[in-house]
Amino acid sequence: RQLLAYPELENYILTQMVRIIDAMCATGNAYDKIAGVAVAGVPWATLVGNKLSKPVSIVRLAEKTHGKKAAIDGAAIKLDDQVILIEDVLTTGGSVINAIRKIHNTGATVTRVICILDRNEGAQEHIKYYFPDIKVSSILSIDTIVSVCSANKLITDYVAEQI
Repeated sequence: RQLLAYPELENYILTQMVRIIDAMCATGNAYDKIAGVAVAGVPWATLVGNKLSKPVSIVRLAEKTHGKKAAIDGAAIKLDDQVILIEDVLTTGGSVINAIRKIHNTGATVTRVICILDRNEGAQEHIKYYFPDIKVSSILSIDTIVSVCSANKLITDYVAEQI
């Protein structure tokens, strides 16, 4: 969430997400909408949707208790839509799995999950267990961050081991 406060880093992450989507499209995989997992995936989904001129949806962790009591806000996700789901951090994958189920309940399909950081705590395997056809892409892994920080003496070996 702090990346949004640094325009240079924000632009880097946005560029990487768009590259993943462009590569996906180059292999013939189309999509109709971008969805963000509430809360932290939403600003990234909005940035990507705006950059690519695609409608953006918000997948709530819990349905609203007022109004239409929607699980999904923003652009309506409809039958047969192809959706790219964006999340900031993957840990166990629980919130992404929950969001995928909500999208599938509309009759749409999640074609790709894109995250900024994979903490390597089993999320990709967990998602693949329930949804083997969905490709998960991450821009960074915790291992890469620790390795770079350690190599540049930004953290001690002790801290690297703790992480």
